[in-house]
Amino acid sequence: MNSARVWSHLLLSLLFVSSPVLSQKTFYCSKSAEPVEITDSDFTLYFTYGHRRYVSPNMDCNFVISDPNRTSGSLYMIEMLYNYADSNEHNFVIRDGNRTLMQNEVDFNHYIMITRTSSLTAHFLTRSLTYLNLHGYCLKFTRFTGCPPGWTSLGDVCISSGSGQGVAGRGYFSQCQAKCNNMRSNLLTLPLLQRAGIRSVKELAERFRFPHPVWIGLTDNTTAGPGKLYWLDGTPLDIESADWIQCDTMISNPPPSHWSSRGCGRDERTAYLWLTAKYFITMTQGNSMSRNFVCAMPSGGTDEFFPIPSGQRPPSKLQLLWLLLLVPLSAGFIALCLQARRRRQNYQAIGANVEPSGFIIFRWITI
Repeated sequence: MNSARVWSHLLLSLLFVSSPVLSQKTFYCSKSAEPVEITDSDFTLYFTYGHRRYVSPNMDCNFVISDPNRTSGSLYMIEMLYNYADSNEHNFVIRDGNRTLMQNEVDFNHYIMITRTSSLTAHFLTRSLTYLNLHGYCLKFTRFTGCPPGWTSLGDVCISSGSGQGVAGRGYFSQCQAKCNNMRSNLLTLPLLQRAGIRSVKELAERFRFPHPVWIGLTDNTTAGPGKLYWLDGTPLDIESADWIQCDTMISNPPPSHWSSRGCGRDERTAYLWLTAKYFITMTQGNSMSRNFVCAMPSGGTDEFFPIPSGQRPPSKLQLLWLLLLVPLSAGFIALCLQARRRRQNYQAIGANVEPSGFIIFRWITI
């Protein structure tokens, strides 16, 4: 009797542990011309034939993914589990009605799509293949509402974890903004979080306490000049008394007063957030190191993606002085050269064999 109870407990434990796996369905390409119909909310697509997971020449694979409870506006989180297909030998496209959402753009880990119609269609077509044992694509689809799986909900704002969960790991500043855009979001900005009641960078840093330095959407890479910090949405950051900002070059030699453009390297123009004993934000080079990052978006995602400014800093006073000196000097030199050329042409016209002594100076230009 005791033995039967032990076996029943083991069986129930096994079913409990394996139930998430069993509940997630797996779909493969059909060898017939008919598309594979999918209405599940959590599933995995293999763009291959069956469990052998291989592709073949002239393979034409179609899936139709629909939400039976909605006519439009469904949200899908797409995770690339693996990609072993040569982009030169196939065509891969996901459409929402007549709107192309993705075409051969498979260099991603996570992607979010919002439908405008009642369904998505996924099409995978191979051409002549160099290798017949390619494994195609494997995509995990998760339909959700509100915030994506693995993100934090804060009022009507969604924030990624900053540790790689629910986003695509690490990258440089510009790469991370692009990855956030793939997730229908932007690098975290304070103006968006103010909708959720967070009013300052200090409150932001203390509220989340990210375990690693994370890129956020703050930069001085604008034409406003050094010391003028802006969020990617264009909102300026008040730094009148910002003693919680530092630069990488200041870490070993901190300034005596609060942060300014002094001591910052010319390329230290992007910000990462990390709560230390004193500082919350550090300005550094956007391509200096691959870091974790934090994305933020309104609940349900956004269609407004902020570009990374590429403005150059205004020239310094020394550069302006050199410019003021070089312009008249260059103009005078060009005028002398043109005058010498005209005089030489005049002497040649009258057949003179002897050139004025001044011609020797400009002869290399007028030849």
